[in-house]
Amino acid sequence: MREVVIDAFDGPDAVPDAMAPRNLWPPPPDARFNGKALYGAAVLVPLVDHPQGMTVILTQRTESLPSHAGQIALPGGRRAPDEDTPEATALRESAEEIGLAP
Repeated sequence: MREVVIDAFDGPDAVPDAMAPRNLWPPPPDARFNGKALYGAAVLVPLVDHPQGMTVILTQRTESLPSHAGQIALPGGRRAPDEDTPEATALRESAEEIGLAP
């Protein structure tokens, strides 16, 4: 399965590197969008290979959150100051949210 996923991002129809978004990990301190400061964040797409087919683990955000309350989401969130890569953030957040060991 790993090869299928990798091929989807690196196959003949993949976006050429020159067209891919530039890496902003973490965003520069002055990075803004619509006047709001940007921050580093990452999500994980946890694929589970069952005998009857592939599934994706999703979460439902708590209703009491100030933003995106109750929405269905992938596990993930904001970058911690000591995290140097989006992968580290996604793995930490997934461990916190769904108990998935890195």
